[in-house]
Amino acid sequence: MSRVVWFHPRQLLPPRGGGDFRTLGLVRGVLSAGHDVLLVAPSEGLQVQGDPLPGLRTVELTLRSGIPRVVTKVLSRSPLRAPRVTRASVAGARRAIADFRPDLGVASEGTIWGMTSALMPDVPWIYDAHNVEHELFAAHAAAAAGALDRLTFRVDRRRIARDERLLLDRSEVTLVVSPDDRAGLARVAPGAELVLVPSSMVAPARTATPADAGPVVLLVGTLDFPPNVEAVELMAEVMPRLRERCPDASLLLIGRRPTSRVRQLAAGAPWVELWEDAPHVAAGYDRARCAVMPFRSGSGTKLKLYEAFAAGMPVVATATGAAGVDVAPGSDIFVEDDTVAFADAVARLLADPDLAATIGAAARRSFDERLSWERASYPALLALVERLTG
Repeated sequence: MSRVVWFHPRQLLPPRGGGDFRTLGLVRGVLSAGHDVLLVAPSEGLQVQGDPLPGLRTVELTLRSGIPRVVTKVLSRSPLRAPRVTRASVAGARRAIADFRPDLGVASEGTIWGMTSALMPDVPWIYDAHNVEHELFAAHAAAAAGALDRLTFRVDRRRIARDERLLLDRSEVTLVVSPDDRAGLARVAPGAELVLVPSSMVAPARTATPADAGPVVLLVGTLDFPPNVEAVELMAEVMPRLRERCPDASLLLIGRRPTSRVRQLAAGAPWVELWEDAPHVAAGYDRARCAVMPFRSGSGTKLKLYEAFAAGMPVVATATGAAGVDVAPGSDIFVEDDTVAFADAVARLLADPDLAATIGAAARRSFDERLSWERASYPALLALVERLTG
């Protein structure tokens, strides 16, 4: 069995977003195959929650604070949103990595270059590209409401473009989450080896029962993430048309850190319910007849789509919301880009419990047969680990 040192820009437990869930799932797969994993990540003072992943070893790096942190943000070439760690903790991590004697390294996400370049041992390594980072930051800059956010996202777009190229050039293999991301990264580094390893979710112990739910439409996501804020705004256009056909229809928003714009939309419409920092999303799936993925921008992992499929929840998505996932529009999902057609598809599900149950059951079958970690992700990843350490 092999020893893998894995770099991630945040603590993994508790996971707080799609990137954390993806890395957690991939680490779980490597551990389940009998390999050893040493996770190197900044310590953020959070209490570990959930399954501690038996067999996982960790090294925590201390984040800079105060004036030293501000100085390094200004003077370094790393993205403003990249972790800044102390020299002493880097030295300690270097000793721990040497004692671990890794055969392979993995670096997760584009903001990891500054930390990885200082610590990656002389072994083959993999870059796990969760997004086409420079395109994502450009979209964030275009969608940002405030002048400061626009400025910092533009700075980060330039810096992340540099780090992304370095990660692609220095790694033996780059993992991509979708065909669209593979095409985007091929434009950045035409000679890079890009291997598709989709994300997924752990299947829940029980599935939702949409036929028994009320006319509730569910939207889940981190609510300060620009593509998610855009999705909420699109639903603000969809809901009045939807309520013409289904007067009792309501929208349930579940997510962390809602922006002031999201709060205003939620407060200004009696048909919106906002669950901020909900400890468990499962209760939202129990309440809803269908889930929506009304995204106009964004790339990378579509974990909320996988989560809905795993829960047996019927989904209405835009083409962007379903991009890169092996779905069957019309059978296990409805895909509509036109706002009117999107509202009509949601209305069909709200008005027909049997249809909602049928589409939800088909979504769960698709998850089990094609989209689970075991089916979609682990075979390709574990084959790479064997190849690069054999």
